[in-house]
Amino acid sequence: MSDSAHRGDGEIIHTAYAEKVHEAFRIFADAISMGENEKTCKERFLRNLQVTRRARDLAIDAINGIDMVEPIAALSSEEKKRKYGEPEAVALPAELQAMVDASVSKTTGISNKPIQPLPPRR
Repeated sequence: MSDSAHRGDGEIIHTAYAEKVHEAFRIFADAISMGENEKTCKERFLRNLQVTRRARDLAIDAINGIDMVEPIAALSSEEKKRKYGEPEAVALPAELQAMVDASVSKTTGISNKPIQPLPPRR
């Protein structure tokens, strides 16, 4: 993706950030004018600013790294194997493996009980 497209996205993010800061300040000013406790108003305003800044920073990081993202779902299983290699099997500790084996040995994979339909709603 070109730098001009990133620049456009960045401008949109910064504009949205400015709008959120403006909105947070308006809420802060309204709360003060309504006689709410100044300390709690300041704390709420600062929390709102922190969240807004974090969202802005994450969005900027996301668009700066957009060229590195590729849709994994679009790759076939063979392409995934070639690109990422065969996943390594991790052996369970003997105690856990014994528990899994004991649980699985008692199952057939087929339910003997028919599924009962739910009663109609009234």
